[in-house]
Amino acid sequence: MEIFFTTMIEERPAIGLLLAFCLLAVLSCVPFLPTPLVVGLLATQFDWYVAFAVSLAGNIVGSLVMFLFMRKLLRQHAARQLAKYTYGKQFESLMQQHGFLAVLIGRIIPIMPSAALNTIASVTGISFTAFCVATCIGKMPNLLVYSLAGSELQNSPMLTAAFVLLYV
Repeated sequence: MEIFFTTMIEERPAIGLLLAFCLLAVLSCVPFLPTPLVVGLLATQFDWYVAFAVSLAGNIVGSLVMFLFMRKLLRQHAARQLAKYTYGKQFESLMQQHGFLAVLIGRIIPIMPSAALNTIASVTGISFTAFCVATCIGKMPNLLVYSLAGSELQNSPMLTAAFVLLYV
């Protein structure tokens, strides 16, 4: 996959960026997939700010689409799934009281799966606007770190590793 992705970016940068955008939108809907690796790889091929902008846009679009999809079409099923987990019930209660802050903190924590947060938020009473703004702001720190780390990977791999370890 890395060779295909790298070749696509080198031969057709605009298509490579569109492909990265779509891939990151999908990754934001599937738990435990390597979003940091895709963002880092993107940053090795483009300037960090291009990688950051494309990854931010892809992650936001993917999260918003999943939120709306779960809320409009699968809310009842998602609520049943969420009720199975103790942490899900606790987080749902938190989101009812402090939705914006809960989503913001959930986005900033690098180990919180985006898909889980999208699902939990969709079955609670958080407004779409609050979810959207919290997602936009909360995604920035992680994606900025991944973009900067990826752009510095070739120049100083040890510094990049230290940077990522300090963040996580």
